[in-house]
Amino acid sequence: MSKNNNFSINLIPSNVVLYTPTQEGDFIIDAFNRRAQITEKVSTEEVVGKKVTKVFPNVEEMGLLDLLRRVNYTGITEVLENAYYKDERVSGWRKCKVYKLDDGRLMNIYENTSDQKSSFKITKNKHASYLKDRKRDDKQVLLTLFDKGSSVLFKWNNDANWNVLYVSKSVEGLLGYTRDDFLKNQVSFASCIHKDDIQRVAKEVSDAIATNKDYFEHQPYRLYTKSGDVKWVYDSTVILRDDEGNVTSFVGYTIDITDIKKKEQQLLLHVKQAQMGEMISMIAHQWRQPLATISVRAANIKMNLLFKNYDLQDEKRAEEFVAYLDDSLSEIEHLTQVLSQTVDDFRTFYMPDKSPTIQSVDIPISKALEIIQSSLKANDVEVIQNYRSSKKIELFDTEMMQVIVNILKNSEDNFLEKQIENRKININTYDIVNGVAIEILDNGSGIDESMLDRIYEPYFSTKSEKNGTGLGLYMSKMIIEEHHKGSIDVKNFHEGACFRITLKDTLQT
Repeated sequence: MSKNNNFSINLIPSNVVLYTPTQEGDFIIDAFNRRAQITEKVSTEEVVGKKVTKVFPNVEEMGLLDLLRRVNYTGITEVLENAYYKDERVSGWRKCKVYKLDDGRLMNIYENTSDQKSSFKITKNKHASYLKDRKRDDKQVLLTLFDKGSSVLFKWNNDANWNVLYVSKSVEGLLGYTRDDFLKNQVSFASCIHKDDIQRVAKEVSDAIATNKDYFEHQPYRLYTKSGDVKWVYDSTVILRDDEGNVTSFVGYTIDITDIKKKEQQLLLHVKQAQMGEMISMIAHQWRQPLATISVRAANIKMNLLFKNYDLQDEKRAEEFVAYLDDSLSEIEHLTQVLSQTVDDFRTFYMPDKSPTIQSVDIPISKALEIIQSSLKANDVEVIQNYRSSKKIELFDTEMMQVIVNILKNSEDNFLEKQIENRKININTYDIVNGVAIEILDNGSGIDESMLDRIYEPYFSTKSEKNGTGLGLYMSKMIIEEHHKGSIDVKNFHEGACFRITLKDTLQT
């Protein structure tokens, strides 16, 4: 569904709202059909382009905000049955069904069920009492849902081991431990976290507390099961405080995403395999000239010896021959070192980063150019570098190299397919608030507007079938957004396409 196609949702006889998720866990309202405007007593101008929590301040109490977050993460359609919403403008019962669309947005198709609830005749005085009873009933229903579902609900204490105060029965399906194993402190939540992830998870918790957050989402991490297996989980956590603001405990729900991670790893493997072919081609470009020079030098030495161009009995000619040999062998030695360095550069390109380093973004960009420069030069692509960033930030060096190489290779392939003349790529870096921006612009006539929203999808490619796998930009987006907590976007301008990457000063959220 097009982002501008509001006419189509006006044809739906229900209330319809489209949302775009934000990195902060909120949602921007993209479209609001006519029926929804009548139901909620608002106009399009009052809601479109604004955060749902600003336009509808009690959407979290209603339960819709959590539902949107879950559907955004899992992609699984969910229904919110008969939820009550009330603010200064409107009140009533709503039944919502939320879908995740192919373009990443969410669509909420809902009904105003207030008439069906009119038999309750809830007056203003009785409303508070009703909500109290309803919350008690809803709590029991919710706990039952977690007991029977695949997600696990935890409540753990704010102590050194994060000892568990409550856990749903579903924990046995996730970790193999029973509820009693946790409640009797035979096993703690902290002891289940993978040894390579525990420090990061603890840092995310302490950072959330230090910044007075009530809710935060962990980056995916690993848990040990009772049998010793490892499972990947996604965890959303609420921080509970006492009347004095001291953190007492945490409540969170944990979702098993091991299968999703396996699929990601398979995609990354395909990316590596696709890149390997491109790297071999680049190595061939890098090696061609040094090998040719070595061959010429060796052939000249042979020819001079064969035709006895130097009289070795003559002392002066013998010295000239020794000098000639020394010069030729020195150049051959230098060129073999160049070949060896090329191998090291490409080997480094495939080494996984174990931890981030603090450095200028210019460094991985320069390394990426060293890898691809021979191919760019062979195809008459001029690279103009304008580095104006003075910051040193936290980043994964090798992963950033891969992103830059992917974007540069895409530009190069585009030049060749479209037979662009006077090929140019501009690379700009500059400091922004709390981070650094990288812009890579080319004059390759841009990307088809109909494809702009899809270029980061796995296996989608703008290139011809023989040249594109559709995985390079998918991996680049994953590296920037998931590993670096940054953003990557692309837009067309009058000469070509511009990729803009923003990176934060620190990877700690």
